[in-house]
Amino acid sequence: MPQRRTHRKSRYGCDQCKKRRVKCDEKPPRCANCIARDEHCHFSRPPPQLHAQSTPQATPSPYNTSQSVDPGDHASPDFWRSGSESPNDSAPVFWDSIRLRELRLMHHWTTYTYRSAGRQWDRLFKEYIPKEALRADYLMSALLGLTSFHLASEALVEDVQLARQHVAVGLQYQDQGLSGLRNAIANINAENCSPVLFTSILISACVIISPLLPAGTDDTTQSAAEAILPLPEYLSAVEAIKTASLHWLGNTSINMYVDKNFEDAEVERPLFISELRRLNESHAPASEQIIFDKAIAVLEKASLKEAAIASWLVDIGPDFLDELRRGESVALAIYMHWGTLLDQLHHIWWAKFSGKRLVEELSMRLSERGENWLHITTWCRKQVELFIVNQGPMKEQT
Repeated sequence: MPQRRTHRKSRYGCDQCKKRRVKCDEKPPRCANCIARDEHCHFSRPPPQLHAQSTPQATPSPYNTSQSVDPGDHASPDFWRSGSESPNDSAPVFWDSIRLRELRLMHHWTTYTYRSAGRQWDRLFKEYIPKEALRADYLMSALLGLTSFHLASEALVEDVQLARQHVAVGLQYQDQGLSGLRNAIANINAENCSPVLFTSILISACVIISPLLPAGTDDTTQSAAEAILPLPEYLSAVEAIKTASLHWLGNTSINMYVDKNFEDAEVERPLFISELRRLNESHAPASEQIIFDKAIAVLEKASLKEAAIASWLVDIGPDFLDELRRGESVALAIYMHWGTLLDQLHHIWWAKFSGKRLVEELSMRLSERGENWLHITTWCRKQVELFIVNQGPMKEQT
């Protein structure tokens, strides 16, 4: 009698495949069937092990519904293996199940990461957004993705490999949140306008931060100056969604947040405005000095208020952004100085992280253009506690 061929039964398939009675490949966070059908994928019984799989790259524009997410070439680590199988016994055990992983991410959100938009928004981000995420998968994915990137930024100093693992997980969640957001925006209504609005905010933060973090063995990251530059576009899209949602959210418990511009208390912060103005007068063409004077004046005014610092790149206008894209030296110096103000927003973790990266990158770039830029680059590096080399005499303005 011929030997009967063994058949591997799918014991850990996702809930959707079980419901449709089709074979599942048992590969969370989304199996191949759910990806093909563009459906939410949920595993009530997560597989005990998961082999590496590819993760998506960050996309440059989260609101362009005509774009698709291209798969990246970075392999995801095996997050769900047991501690005994860890390649590094000295490292903490990562996550042995999806449920445990997401519980830990949610704990980190409600403890630390919720501080992502300024103190006046803390209660909304800590309490309201997690509740909304329970009824909108794409908001939950955006929340967990941003939290993963926060953990990656914290791990960078001591454990780059752990940071890469957090980034790989964050990119998976970012992809899921982005896909769901695009579908929801096309059908925004009274029921989904709240999760759509907050997903757009969190995804904007994700696509700014994720390119600044290592996502592969070569630790390649995007230029901080380039990664942050699309911020006005993202904030404009968020504002458009907010405007479209006001008539639905006007009578809800969050009306005070979405229909109000909070006034911050004014705080004096260190500035080196005199040096920026000197550089503008001595090194910028006359036709560009007016543009830079405006940017410096807006920067000086914005330095007094937390919310104004975060939105400075939006307030300076398109002419200055064009000069930044051209790499004009005075524009880069002003941009770098803004990075020192971002670094001082200790309560907004992503602003502090990206601000320091911006100063580090632009100070090195300007230092290659001659001694004329030594004073401003040295001062800015000192403000964000970066190593100072060839420090010359300078005067500070406070």
